[in-house]
Amino acid sequence: MTGWGCRDNPVPHGGPHGAGRWRPWRWLLLLAWLSLGCGVGTAKGSTLGTPVWVPEPPAPARHRRQPARGTWGPWGPWSSCSSTCGDGVALRTRRCLRSAEEEPCTGDPRQYRLCQLQGCPGGSVPFRAMQCSLYDNKPVLGTPARYRWVPFHGAPNVCDLNCLAVGHNFYYTFGRVLDGTRCGPDSPDLCVGGRCLSVGCDGILGSGTRPDACGQCGSGHDTCLFVHRLFQGADPSSGYFGYMNVTKIPAGATHIKVTDKSRNYLGRCGRCRPAKGRSQRIRHFCQSDFVFQGRILARRLVGQETRYEVEVKTPYRHHFPLVTREYVWVPNACGCPPLREGGEYLLMARRHVNYERTLNRILLQDDGYARPWTPREDRLVREAARHCPQPRPP
Repeated sequence: MTGWGCRDNPVPHGGPHGAGRWRPWRWLLLLAWLSLGCGVGTAKGSTLGTPVWVPEPPAPARHRRQPARGTWGPWGPWSSCSSTCGDGVALRTRRCLRSAEEEPCTGDPRQYRLCQLQGCPGGSVPFRAMQCSLYDNKPVLGTPARYRWVPFHGAPNVCDLNCLAVGHNFYYTFGRVLDGTRCGPDSPDLCVGGRCLSVGCDGILGSGTRPDACGQCGSGHDTCLFVHRLFQGADPSSGYFGYMNVTKIPAGATHIKVTDKSRNYLGRCGRCRPAKGRSQRIRHFCQSDFVFQGRILARRLVGQETRYEVEVKTPYRHHFPLVTREYVWVPNACGCPPLREGGEYLLMARRHVNYERTLNRILLQDDGYARPWTPREDRLVREAARHCPQPRPP
């Protein structure tokens, strides 16, 4: 153990009088003797006073300074468009300015933007089809066989040049498509460097910039002005309602939501009046675009309408394509006609396309034909098909 004193050599203790008091120089001699005899800073060992060196505590670790990174130089000019008509991409680059000690810059040295030119003339070969046709009648696959190639859109990577051999059931991948090729036949996204990128509202591919609620690109809703108005009016004394100005919607307004909490006849649901009987069955069958047996999978209210997800089981009549699962819309939220989830029904509906041609859906009117499906209903609907007028030959 380390210490300042020795048990065998006690320090003399002076009395209360001045003669017994130790002088300062005596304290210095005592300290020197203790250092030599007892060993200051020593540890207990076989030989008194043998020093044992204790290592110094490690210095606190210093915070490692991260090396500086380079800085980007200015963007260069945009290149010419990759296409001569339709959609294409333009490229610009920038350089990372750094010394040997600095880390590389973070970010992309390349940037692509959409360039939209005048539409291609009628009969032009699509961009992807043109790339496939470059390999027509050329030897591939290590055989002398020659093929004609057209685009194939069922491969996993949409930005590979996947081409189907005409008249055969196999396709071949000729590397990547050229930059500016659409990812799919109906896709607005473009392939760049083998990646399918979306176009932001700033025209830059892959930027992820989206317009805010006011239609401004990348402004973060700072330009929006929220307008909320409540209309309250009394019934006119004449009893005649007519039209009344409720509010004025500002020009350029977006995300408009109008709600009605009044208790008038427009908000009430009357009694359901489903179509039934032989004459109604024949009339609806002959005037409907879709007649099929379906099972109700789910029901959801969307605004003032009801949307049913239906599994199509037996189609009897359809003027337009019909797949195994369809959405059937009813223009009310009252549950007319009454269709329960899990039930199977015979449905007669029409195709509905709005004026702007933005909606194309199967519409079942609230007084439309919707009867629980039974073997008897199956027989009756097949008989109704014989009563429809036959189309006149051209």
